[in-house]
Amino acid sequence: MITVVDNSREVNSLQKRLTDIFKSNEPEYINALIGYQGGAAETVFLYFAKYNFWTAYMRGDVKHWNGFGIGRPKEGRVNSIVCEINFPYEGINRRIAGAFGKENDEIVLLHRGKIGGGRKGIGKSLFIDNYRGKFIPVSDGDVENNLALVGNFNSRNVINQIELFVKEVERIKNLDENSIEVSDDGDEIESPVLNFEFIEEGFGKRKYSRKDEVEAESNHGIIINTLAELLKNKGFEVGNDRKRDLFTIKNNSIDKIFEAKTDLSNSSIYSAVGQVLMYSIEKGLEENRKILVLPEKLKASAEKIISKLGLEILYYSFEEDAVTFIAIDKFLQEK
Repeated sequence: MITVVDNSREVNSLQKRLTDIFKSNEPEYINALIGYQGGAAETVFLYFAKYNFWTAYMRGDVKHWNGFGIGRPKEGRVNSIVCEINFPYEGINRRIAGAFGKENDEIVLLHRGKIGGGRKGIGKSLFIDNYRGKFIPVSDGDVENNLALVGNFNSRNVINQIELFVKEVERIKNLDENSIEVSDDGDEIESPVLNFEFIEEGFGKRKYSRKDEVEAESNHGIIINTLAELLKNKGFEVGNDRKRDLFTIKNNSIDKIFEAKTDLSNSSIYSAVGQVLMYSIEKGLEENRKILVLPEKLKASAEKIISKLGLEILYYSFEEDAVTFIAIDKFLQEK
């Protein structure tokens, strides 16, 4: 299991490594003002034109402070922060939202979901209910907690993953207070399907190590957000909630449900099938289309079983930081 790093020497080393990752991606260095509650300070912004976001670092009294924002920083003016990913200098401090996670040689960037904003209702609950990325279980001091996976230090897509997180926080903060809530009564339902091993030979054509899974999960948000933008550009109204990765809305109800996985391990496929079946039948939603979003290609025997369950499969390929959805047109049409 991934463990939250609490050793001061390791935290300092990982903060330096994070800064080095940013600098190695050839940012533009801009001197500007950064706004915070109660004032502003001049600092150096690192702006990534390719991804259109920036970061700035400062040392606080008890934490490494990393601020992030969207767009090119404006020189001579105060620039607003979208989110912060801060790390306590040592120990476990759950009031500070950021954390480094470690498992063997894997280092991940984590967030506890605490976000601030200028209006009532912006906070941890809003983030947890609407975040399109992955939450993963971690050993968090003396307890186990689910934290948001921001990025994987060993991934070539780590800057893209961090950009995705920043823009996710911005999207969540901008959600309409009166936006539609569909079939989410707050009751958590455990699905008996999740650990039901009904294909012993496995769904995919290769085995997945823990390292593969961490790398793949880090890209989950990129995949979902790319699909969401594609659907919106095609004229669909889209949404998501705590239970569903993504859905389209028609006549004030869920029309298509998309459940994405980033690997074809047995556990991922069992989970996907269980989730999409369980969460598609709440409050009379049985007639919607249930679509698994998967990489690579399932075995023919697995495709046949999934089809018998009334599910469809949208395949995608992932190269560098670009996602391509294969034969997506058939999912954009009415059945």
